[in-house]
Amino acid sequence: MLVSIVIPTHNNWDLTQACLNSIKVNTKVNYEIIVVDNCSTDGTRSNLKAFSKVRAIHNDHNMNFAKASNQGTRQAKGKFVLFLNNDTIATEGWLNKLLKVITSQDKIGVVGSKLLFPDSNLIQHAGIVLHNGKPGHIYYKKPASLAQANLRQEYPAVTGACMLMLRRRFLKLGGFDERFINGYEDVDLCLRVWEAGFRVVYCPKSIVYHYGSSTEGRHEYEEENLNYFLKKWGVKLLKFNN
Repeated sequence: MLVSIVIPTHNNWDLTQACLNSIKVNTKVNYEIIVVDNCSTDGTRSNLKAFSKVRAIHNDHNMNFAKASNQGTRQAKGKFVLFLNNDTIATEGWLNKLLKVITSQDKIGVVGSKLLFPDSNLIQHAGIVLHNGKPGHIYYKKPASLAQANLRQEYPAVTGACMLMLRRRFLKLGGFDERFINGYEDVDLCLRVWEAGFRVVYCPKSIVYHYGSSTEGRHEYEEENLNYFLKKWGVKLLKFNN
């Protein structure tokens, strides 16, 4: 069972290298890595050649997260696709634990990891909730040992920084909505997974460290993304509100 790990990049080679090395050390399942490089200028293109398990796609302009992830998935060979930010560090068994959850029940459509800040070990992501239609990370900056954050639970969404799902299901749903620019495309996808009759599950046993917002211009379109998200979903968001 092959898992395709799709990693969009734009510069920050040091982070990408650390991410790739952590996958190599801590991943025991069959996998391939597809790095979609959005016109990096820091040597990423040449440096990727040293990684034998990496297939690289090189774009001549920055296609952003949604477009790059869709592009990588179309070229993926795995039964499952794992979307991963390049500023993450995988820990032992991270992917095995995600696979165990998603293969345990047919109705699980997406599963996501617990993300921690590397410098503090505090929680960055333990599931996404909606309040008045606006998404937010639950237990943000709480201790990693918090009991509630260590329970496997269903949430409206999990973050695209580390998200696993069936490749065919992702493609059937149309992939990430490319009108979003580096924000909200992951929440939008998860809500569409729910609408299709599947569930979104947070897996606290899968732990990934995430620096967060490392790519230049990460929050440049925050307001536009939120406005489009609210317009797209409208009153349907009420059923997801916490």
